[in-house]
Amino acid sequence: MSVETGALSSESFGELVQVITLDGHCDGLTVADAHGRIRDALDAGRSQIVFDLRGAVSVIPSMLYMLSRGAIEAKAQKGSLAIVKPNHSVWIVFEDAGLDPIFPTFATLQEAVAAASRP
Repeated sequence: MSVETGALSSESFGELVQVITLDGHCDGLTVADAHGRIRDALDAGRSQIVFDLRGAVSVIPSMLYMLSRGAIEAKAQKGSLAIVKPNHSVWIVFEDAGLDPIFPTFATLQEAVAAASRP
């Protein structure tokens, strides 16, 4: 039985906010695509990254590493990388890795975008 690669999508809000959404299973291709989307957003001056994981079915350790690096890169541009929390079985991977406190987290996309849009 094979597992399909997750689907990523991106949407801009205003001049500074970029939302990246992961739906499905995370694998190495998804991680590479997500990293490229974060880099593209930062290169375009969008320093407030919101990573929406509500539709994520799984994440792999390299995704956690990439999100941590993305948070550091966003902070270097006076921004941040926030997480819209996934289901409990995916979020526990963040907790087990000790990464849950380093990301601003939100229950809804609307809350995350509103917080990221504040000056």
